[in-house]
Amino acid sequence: MDKPTLHFGLMTYEELAAWKGGRTTANGIKTRPTKFLEELSVYCEFDRVKENGKYVGVNIKRIYGSTVYLTLSRKASPAYFIMLDFLPVFFKEKQEHIGSISEAATVAEQKFENLNLTWNTWRSQGANARNYLFGNGLDNKRGKIGTSEYVFCVSRGGKARPFTEAENKRCVELLHKYYSRSDENVKQQALLDSLVKEGEMSAEAAKEKKEKLDKEERKDNYETFRRAFNGTLMNGEYLIRGIKCVEYESGNAFFMEED
Repeated sequence: MDKPTLHFGLMTYEELAAWKGGRTTANGIKTRPTKFLEELSVYCEFDRVKENGKYVGVNIKRIYGSTVYLTLSRKASPAYFIMLDFLPVFFKEKQEHIGSISEAATVAEQKFENLNLTWNTWRSQGANARNYLFGNGLDNKRGKIGTSEYVFCVSRGGKARPFTEAENKRCVELLHKYYSRSDENVKQQALLDSLVKEGEMSAEAAKEKKEKLDKEERKDNYETFRRAFNGTLMNGEYLIRGIKCVEYESGNAFFMEED
């Protein structure tokens, strides 16, 4: 059975109760409307409707996104639904540079100024929408329309862009240089393996020592790598971490700066 949906025009309290489902009743909305109407305002713009001096429902003038009831966080706002549609369009329109959620929030705040939502709201709901659409780039979970992963990018003058082919090659070379184990580290790892094989050390203890060796050797590796890579770029350019999003259906990829 299809779920009840919001629609433009008049929706009575009975219809709204059916839309939300659960234990919600029309009488409950009539007697305690404040909480329900606050929740409804996340989904749509509406005016309350009176008949014979009593409120009987709402007149829906604009629907922000989903027409079916969803379980959302208490901090959800219309910005969440708008950003679900707005973000893919915003980032696809970027040509030479990568956008960011902060930049998208600034554009959305101006574009939808009649909603009187703060920039912080647009930014936080934009981040939530990105994670819903593409996953969060860390846990390899698939999003609604695509996947995402963290990647290195180049920033200049507050604008970011993907690597060129030559920059990507230099990045890989430097990563191998600064993140490969030293000869001494490799020797110590092999000695630990021999102790485990001969029963003189537990595998768990050897693993702990190996991790300590790697941690000590690589404690400054990222900063060293970053400085070395930045030294190969033009003045005013520097390395940053970005997010690459790929759509399932089209296979199209676009980038956004992490912020």
